[in-house]
Amino acid sequence: MKNLLILGGSQQIGRRLIEKLLQHKSQEYSITVFNRGLTNPHLFINDDIEKVVGDRNTSDIEKITNRDWDIILDCSCYRPIPLKRFLEAIKGRVGRYIFISTISVYDYAQGVDKSKAKTEDFPLLKFSEEQITQEGLKFYAQKKVAAEQFLLESGLNPIIFRPHFLYGMYDWQNLDYYWIERIKKYDTVLLPDGGKDAIHRTYIDDLINVLQEAFTIEKHNSIYNIITHSPISLKNYTAEIAEILQRKTKFISIEKDILHKEKVRPVIDIPLWSNGSHFTFDDTKLKTDFNTNFKSHFSSLEETIAWNKKIAGQKEGKSKWEAGKFGLSREKELKLMGLS
Repeated sequence: MKNLLILGGSQQIGRRLIEKLLQHKSQEYSITVFNRGLTNPHLFINDDIEKVVGDRNTSDIEKITNRDWDIILDCSCYRPIPLKRFLEAIKGRVGRYIFISTISVYDYAQGVDKSKAKTEDFPLLKFSEEQITQEGLKFYAQKKVAAEQFLLESGLNPIIFRPHFLYGMYDWQNLDYYWIERIKKYDTVLLPDGGKDAIHRTYIDDLINVLQEAFTIEKHNSIYNIITHSPISLKNYTAEIAEILQRKTKFISIEKDILHKEKVRPVIDIPLWSNGSHFTFDDTKLKTDFNTNFKSHFSSLEETIAWNKKIAGQKEGKSKWEAGKFGLSREKELKLMGLS
């Protein structure tokens, strides 16, 4: 039996992975979870899983550095300096280190053709000592760049995955909620700039399948973009939701110049709309090394919609979309469409 340590494990990636392993009653892994015990502390209480409570950025980390691990899955690193100390402490005590980074590490200010998919070799953001020692989520992307660098210099031969916006079960951002609810409730819905923007994301269950394969893969690269479907336009995305919900929704296109004039904010007021600033990513390395028989985008949306329906009114905490903190008000939407 292999010793699997999950750093995090209570939010989305680790949680879904553990569910999958328990679902298949795998006797292959002895699972230990290390986190602060603040998010969803009730999870897996009655399961055969070791839960170690502690803050990875303090001396609590010593609770797991004096043991040998076949696999470490790190999905909760937001501070690279403590990570560097941790990597030094576990040298010779870990077989494989798998790190969840982000597609945000790339330097998008570089003048490039947006239609050209970015490979893993695209220039990364620069970071300073001041940035990576900041508390909180400020300079999140720069911190991930630094963490990747420390890993690559550690001698551990890590596998680093760069997912895009994750969606599906346990998506704490739940960007799909806005569109699902809009299309479910209303016969007319505003579609910015004809829905030209491309959506390029990572489906949680497909990511989990890749992670499980990464536990044992022999030949691998160090870094992978992991995008689980081809780019789909916002127009086709909303059309798929309408088809799944069996709704004959009319989408009214409003030009981005008008939306900008009316101070409608991309992403914040209308999720998944990037106002033409979307990028696409190359996944050739992933497809070469891993089994990428992923679900179709339509199937992944079906499952996401089913999950949203199942948990409606049952969540302990709601995303900013569900809580009404973000998202265009219906009143303003009607006004923009000329229907009020």
